[in-house]
Amino acid sequence: MYCREILRALKRLGILVLAITSVAAAAATPENDTSQPLEVVLSHPSSSTKAESGIIVVTLINHGATPILMPIQRTPISGMVKGRLMGDILKVEDNAGKQARYIGSFFRLMPDKTTRDQLYTRIDPGQTIDGEINLSLDYDLKAGGGYKVSYEQDYGGIELLAEGNIPSKVSKSNVLDIWVNTSLIGSMSLVAPLDNGERECTTLEKTTLDLAKISASSRLSAAFSKATSLYRNVWNMSANLQTVTLVPDDLYTIWQGEPVNNIAPSPPSLSLRDPEVWNNVDFIPLHLASLNAERVSKLSFKCGCPSNFAATVGAVARTSNPYEVNVCDIFFSVSMNDQIMTLVHETSHFKDEEDPVFTQDFAIGMEEARNLARTNHAKAVLSADNFAYWIMLLSQPQ
Repeated sequence: MYCREILRALKRLGILVLAITSVAAAAATPENDTSQPLEVVLSHPSSSTKAESGIIVVTLINHGATPILMPIQRTPISGMVKGRLMGDILKVEDNAGKQARYIGSFFRLMPDKTTRDQLYTRIDPGQTIDGEINLSLDYDLKAGGGYKVSYEQDYGGIELLAEGNIPSKVSKSNVLDIWVNTSLIGSMSLVAPLDNGERECTTLEKTTLDLAKISASSRLSAAFSKATSLYRNVWNMSANLQTVTLVPDDLYTIWQGEPVNNIAPSPPSLSLRDPEVWNNVDFIPLHLASLNAERVSKLSFKCGCPSNFAATVGAVARTSNPYEVNVCDIFFSVSMNDQIMTLVHETSHFKDEEDPVFTQDFAIGMEEARNLARTNHAKAVLSADNFAYWIMLLSQPQ
C-alpha cells in the first residue's frame, strides 16, 4: 500500500514538473516574433487531477500586427464546442508511437457567402486565447499511461473571408508529455453532451433523409462503376504477375492529385479488399467509393443540434456511435444535391475493424479541396470534401 502511494505521488510530481517545464518554455519564446506571428502552446492544467484525466490547455497567441483567422474545424478551441474537438486534428501517440484511436465527432459545415466569418476563429494583434480540451472525450485513452500530444495549426489573414482564398500558413505546437490515470478518465467533463438539442425528426424530415440516403447510395455506386475504368489490368510477362495500373483522368487529378505509385498487385475482380491494394495511396479513392456505397445504407439519423452550434453546421458524424449522423436544421434548407453530398461526406468519416480506411476534414470547401489535391496527394485521397466533390461530379447524370 505504501509503495502504491509513493508511485502515485511520483506520477503527480512528474505532471507538475512537465507543467513547469512547458510554462518555462512558453516564457522563453521571444515576444512579437513577426516571423512566426501565431504561437501555439500546449500545457498542463494547474490541477493534477485534471491533468491525469486527459485534460490539456491550448493557448494561441497572435504576435503579429494583423488579425489571424483559423479554420474552426481545425482549431481545438474554436469556441463552438467547448472542451471538444470538431475533428481528428491532434497527434496523440502512446509511448510506442501508436496514434490513439479517434472516438469524437466530425462536423460538416455548409456555409454560404454571408456566413464565411463563421468558418474561422479570429485572434486580433496582441490577443491571447486559451481553453481546456478533454482528450479522453475524443481519443481512446483507456490504456492509460504516457502519451505525447502535438498539432499543427493552419491559418491566414482577413483575406480568408473572400471566397476562393485558403489558409496558407502553419504553426506547429510544442510536444506535450502527459500521463493518463485510467481511474480518472471521464471524471472531469467540461461541457454538456453533444446530444443536447436533439429532437425527433418530423415525418417530412424522415422522408427527405430516406430519399437523400437512397440517392447517395446510387451516386456512390455509379461513381465506383465509372472509376473502375481508370484502373487497367496488365499482365507482366517477365515477372509472371498481373498488376492493376491507374490511368487518371482530369476529375481524378483535380480532386485527388497526381498519382505517385499507380501500379499495385491486382486482386480478384478488382474487389479492393486486399490491403496490398488499398494501402497504395493512389487506389484509396476507388476503395472508398466501393466501401461507402455499402456503408451509406447503414446510416441512422437524429435531428436537431445544440443551440451553440454555428448556423453553418449541417451535420455531425459520431464515430463513437457507428453510422449515426446528427442533421442540423440547415440541412433541410439546402438543395437535394447538397444533402446527398453531405451524406457522402459524412459516411466517409466512419470506419470499422475489418476495413479501417476513413476520411478526415483536411480541406473545407471547393477551393481548399482543389488546392490540397495540387499540393498534398496523400492527404487529398483521405479528405472528406475531396472525396465528396469527386463522387458527385463523377456520378453526374449525362
